[in-house]
Amino acid sequence: MVQMKRYGGWLLLGLVLVLLFIFMDEIERTSDALLYAPWAYGRDSRGDLTDDWTAVLPDGRSLTITLARETDANGLPTPVDGSDARLVGRGIVCDGGVETAAFTLQGSSNRSGSQVRLQFLQTPNTVGQLNGRWSGDTLALSGSLSEESLAVEFRRGFAC
Repeated sequence: MVQMKRYGGWLLLGLVLVLLFIFMDEIERTSDALLYAPWAYGRDSRGDLTDDWTAVLPDGRSLTITLARETDANGLPTPVDGSDARLVGRGIVCDGGVETAAFTLQGSSNRSGSQVRLQFLQTPNTVGQLNGRWSGDTLALSGSLSEESLAVEFRRGFAC
């Protein structure tokens, strides 16, 4: 009887380890959504920060950015920087529906989206950095882009 209990414990431990291995990716995504980036998984009541955003620049051109949670080759979220989750994406400037500039984006956001930092890159240089906050349907950023200081308010959507 004692021997049977011992084998039952090992069997249960083995089953738990197999289940952890099978569901490891989903556990990792769930913990990322709960602890670091609820805005990337539709778990924030304000919607997703990871979306298309468009703003009108002071000269009338539009700047559209597409943000995503940075992931590794397996589609799993990359490690966080301190308590901030990493963002990646693409930005384009359009004038009259014609794309005039393109950027690669790298950045980060805290859990609530109240501190968003984005670097605009054109290989091999950083051409600007915008910082600000996300509050549901708006993303307010300020800083410099292509040596111009600006403060813009992005709205959801893609325009070019």
